[in-house]
Amino acid sequence: MSSMLPAAVSDVRFSTLGKVLSDCKDGSLGARLQALGLEATKTASFAEAANRLLTSGVDPSTRATAFWVPGRVEVMGKHTDYCAGRSLLCAVNRGFAIVCTDRKDANLHILATFELSGAIDEATVPITASSADQDLPEGWARYPAAAARRLARNFGVALGCDVALSCDLPEASGMSSSSAVIILSFL
Repeated sequence: MSSMLPAAVSDVRFSTLGKVLSDCKDGSLGARLQALGLEATKTASFAEAANRLLTSGVDPSTRATAFWVPGRVEVMGKHTDYCAGRSLLCAVNRGFAIVCTDRKDANLHILATFELSGAIDEATVPITASSADQDLPEGWARYPAAAARRLARNFGVALGCDVALSCDLPEASGMSSSSAVIILSFL
């Protein structure tokens, strides 16, 4: 069965955490980002995310993947999309650099770096179907926790992951940072 998603999304290529860091250092990640139309300077965001995983105790040989989720600007049609109306959206060059690794338990462990404010945060959330009635964390972690629990409940996702993200979107700027977090949690 083929995916209806574009190859850039559906053709996930796994690496290791150590390889992601190596690709950041030697410039090969920057070259791949430029070939995809992104700025090579985003390499620093991916390196930040990968290093957060490394310092949290994730082994460099752990299977990993890295991806970019852009923010967006709604040019026309604000609040019409969920009322069957039309919207005109545009992806922006700011967003989330994500590096994630597999876990052997049913926890979602999120490490966030907010580049513009310099803030860092961390949350661990159980994602089993039975955890659906437990309280969600406060703040930004509420979004990925809700998405992960929904995946566990509706699609039987049984294992968690460590997700490190580095975000250069301005907070509360209308650039859909909360929507981007839901998408990165799904991915």
